[in-house]
Amino acid sequence: ARSGGGAANVVLATSGEQISTPLPSITFLAGLLAGLTEAVAIVTPAEVCKIRMQSQQTTSASQSIKYKNVLQTATLLVREEGLGALYKG
Repeated sequence: ARSGGGAANVVLATSGEQISTPLPSITFLAGLLAGLTEAVAIVTPAEVCKIRMQSQQTTSASQSIKYKNVLQTATLLVREEGLGALYKG
């Protein structure tokens, strides 16, 4: 049976206690929102930083590299090119 709160009531067989569990549609939407948030906020900027670090070229061993790690790369990109640089394709 469904309740008005967007949850299904489930009776535990062992104790007879009723608990409220989210409907599958609510669970799906929560997972979708979490996945989108993670992709936009973490994965895309990290991928941009990774690609910048991999594509930098040095001509000699004495030449220092510009990007050293993901956090330093992200900070430098935002400082030099703005926040949008983390989302360039």
